[in-house]
Amino acid sequence: MFNSEEFKKYLQNIQIKDTVHRSLGGSKPMTLKVTEIDENFIYCGPKDIGWKFCKDTGLEVDEFLKWGPERSGSWLTYPN
Repeated sequence: MFNSEEFKKYLQNIQIKDTVHRSLGGSKPMTLKVTEIDENFIYCGPKDIGWKFCKDTGLEVDEFLKWGPERSGSWLTYPN
């Protein structure tokens, strides 16, 4: 799913103030609001303490947990 062209297109079309859904290890998705977008990342919440997702894969990037754009325990999913 993360490498499908359809999902990449979905990620590229996300805009500030959009609602997105985050899955964490298969748990019920959490609803988040997009607060900022740059060339590489989609941010939800304050940039320094919120969530950061790779704009190409939808995977959460968390330097503390050593999660990156290619391996993570959290990811964006399609809206319901």
